[in-house]
Amino acid sequence: MIHHALNATSIPFQVCIVGAGPVGLALACRLEEQGICVLLVEAGENGDAGRHVSVANQHHAPLMSATASGLGGTSSLWGGRCVAFDDIDFLRRPHVPNSGWPISHKEVSRYYGDALKFLNVADIDLGDEQINGDSDEVRLDAIEWWSSQPNLGRECRDRIDQSKLIHFLPDTVLSAIELNSDHAVTRLHLQGKAGTLRIPAKRLVLAAGGIGNVRLLHQLHTAHPGVLSPALGRYYQGHLTGYIAIVELEDDVGVDALSFQATKGGGIFRRRFQLSGDAQQRLGLLNCVFWLDTISISNALHHSAGLSAVFLALQLTGLYRFFANGKAAGSRLRRGRRYRDHLRNLVPSASVLKDIRRTIGQLLRRRDRRVPIVNPARRYLLRYHAEQAPDMSSTVMPSPSTQEDQVAAVAIDYRVRNEDLISIERSHAVLDRWLKERGMGRLDYLHPASARLQALRDQAYDGFHQIGLTRMSASPEEGVVDRDCKVHGVSNLFVAGSCVFPTGGHANPTMPAVALSMRLADHLVETLTAKDAVEPVAIS
Repeated sequence: MIHHALNATSIPFQVCIVGAGPVGLALACRLEEQGICVLLVEAGENGDAGRHVSVANQHHAPLMSATASGLGGTSSLWGGRCVAFDDIDFLRRPHVPNSGWPISHKEVSRYYGDALKFLNVADIDLGDEQINGDSDEVRLDAIEWWSSQPNLGRECRDRIDQSKLIHFLPDTVLSAIELNSDHAVTRLHLQGKAGTLRIPAKRLVLAAGGIGNVRLLHQLHTAHPGVLSPALGRYYQGHLTGYIAIVELEDDVGVDALSFQATKGGGIFRRRFQLSGDAQQRLGLLNCVFWLDTISISNALHHSAGLSAVFLALQLTGLYRFFANGKAAGSRLRRGRRYRDHLRNLVPSASVLKDIRRTIGQLLRRRDRRVPIVNPARRYLLRYHAEQAPDMSSTVMPSPSTQEDQVAAVAIDYRVRNEDLISIERSHAVLDRWLKERGMGRLDYLHPASARLQALRDQAYDGFHQIGLTRMSASPEEGVVDRDCKVHGVSNLFVAGSCVFPTGGHANPTMPAVALSMRLADHLVETLTAKDAVEPVAIS
C-alpha cells in the first residue's frame, strides 16, 4: 500500500526498511511472501544524493549521476546486467589484502535463481553445453544475464499498491535513529512533507545504497560514539573498467561464442573471457573478465573494408551525422576522422569485396539499431572489468565541515592502487598468450607498454558500485556487519546492499546484492515472532 502523508492509518509493522531500490524492494517482497508486515521508507524527492558531498579526486563519479531515488532507486539508471560471484571471491587469498568472507559462496548462490527472477531475467537454462574444461587457464563460461525490465519501480508499483503487508512511505527521510542503553534501535525519526514523526521500531534494515547507508551510520556513530566498528566507511571499492587492447579473433566460431545469445525460453546472455580461479591464485591476480565491444565504424582500427566503405560513403555524402550518436565503443579513441586509415582498409585484396558484401548485407537485414554490427575483420575492443583489492585508506567519512546545514555531509576519498592496475595489465598478457597458443587470436594493444599503466589509471572511474563500506566480517575489528548482515554492537540493526561485500570480484553487484538481501529476509523471518510487531502508529 502506498501512503502519501504522516497521518491516519495505524500500521503494526514488524520490519522497517529504509531505501526502495533493487535491494530494499527485493527484501520487502521476500518478507511479504512470508507474511511479514513491512514499512518501506524512501527519500524520493527529499533525498540529498549529491548534496553535502566532497570528492577527493577525479576517479569518483558525481553522486547525482551514480545514484537515483524514488521507487526503484538506481534501477532507473541500471542497464540490466546480472552477474554471479565466483567461489574464489569468498576465499581469504594471500595475494589480496583484507580478502575473505565469513560465509561461503553457496550461502549466497542458492538465492541466485530467485534473484534473477525478481530482476526480470527470463529462462536461464543453458542445457548441458560445455565451453571449456576445468583445467583451462582462461575460461569462456563466465556468463552475464540481462534483465528484460531493469526499472524495478515500474515493475513493483502495482504490487506494492495492492499489498496489505508492504506499506510504502515515499518522499520521507530517516533523519535519526535512537538507541537504548542496551544498544538496540528503539525509535526512528522520519521527516516528510507533512512534518516529522517519531516511531518505534523492532527491526531496522538500511538499504539506502552504499554511501547512503554509511551516511546514516556515521550520524549514529556521532550520537553514540564507540558502538560501531572502526571499519565503518573504509575499504571502499568499485570496479575498474575500460580498454587498453583490441582483440582479433581467428574465426567466426570465437566471435559467435562471445556474442549475445538467447536461450530457448528467451533469456539473453553473453559469455566473457575470464582467468580461472587456479590461474588467479597461482599468478597472484585479482578477478577480471573481458568481453567484446563493437568498434565504431568511424574508427578505422576495426580494419574492415566493409565498415570503412560504409563510413566513407555516409561521411562524404553528409549522412553520417544522422546515424551517429557517439555512443559506440571506440567513437572517441582517436581525435578527428583519419580518412587515410579508412582508405588503407580498402586496399584491394581477395577479401575486400567479400567484406563489403557481408557488411552491406547485415545492414540491410538489421531492423534493430541496438543490435551490434558484426565486424567481418573479427576485431573488437576488449573491455576489461576488474576487481579492486580492499584498501583501508579508501574511505567515505564525515566531512570536516561545521556548517549547520551540512551535519550529514560526507567526504569521499575513493582510491585506486597501483597493484590493482598492474593486475589488469598482467591479466591481459595472460589472455594474449593463451589466445596465441591455441591459434584463437591475439591482442593488439592501444598503447605502448610504457604507457599502459597510465592509460589504466586514466580510465579508473567508479562510484556506481559502492562496495565494502560496511563490510561483512566475523568480528567488529575487521568489519561493520556480521554474517547475517547485522551491525556489530547493535542487536536489531541490519544493512543490505553491495556495501556489505568484503570484496567485489568482477561481478556487477546488483544481482548478488539482491540475492544476499533475500538471504537476510529469510534470516529475519526466522528471528521474528508475533510480538515483534510494533504498537500501531499513525503514519498515513
